[in-house]
Amino acid sequence: MLALYFEIVDFIAAGTTPQAVIDFRPSPEAQQRVATLIEREKADTLSPEEEAELNHFMELEHILRMAKARARKSSLVASDVSEELRTEVARRSGQRCEYCLIHEGDAGFPHQVDHIVSRKHGGWSALDNLAYACLVCNRHKGSDVAGIDPHAGEVVRLLNPRSHRWTDHFHSRAR
Repeated sequence: MLALYFEIVDFIAAGTTPQAVIDFRPSPEAQQRVATLIEREKADTLSPEEEAELNHFMELEHILRMAKARARKSSLVASDVSEELRTEVARRSGQRCEYCLIHEGDAGFPHQVDHIVSRKHGGWSALDNLAYACLVCNRHKGSDVAGIDPHAGEVVRLLNPRSHRWTDHFHSRAR
């Protein structure tokens, strides 16, 4: 019993990443032991020691559910982008959104670090794949790397601030 219990405790204590918490599943042996204890409880043949063991697993299940919920929430933020890297992205951009060029001081909310090619599509949290983005541009771009040109009906790549020129994609209507 203790080996299976400590398998989960050791995982939690190891200091892991949010994604590892989300992906964590107890070993097949631990899963089978819990299934056996549940079956024995339903058959009303659970010893007091087994009931205590099952209660421990129930507590761990509760902790794992809370940890997974928190990990999902924290994984919404690019936790693998260090503060130093965020500072460099902001410095490189001159505190301007690299998509619409609005200065951070002129925006309502602070700019965010965006993955040009999202992690979902294999992008890395490296300086050359990160852009400084205002809330509006970051939300509209999402994890996309391409869109449909409404006039031509063709698929076109979205602006990549590392390899495209802004003036090739946009024009200013400033008066």
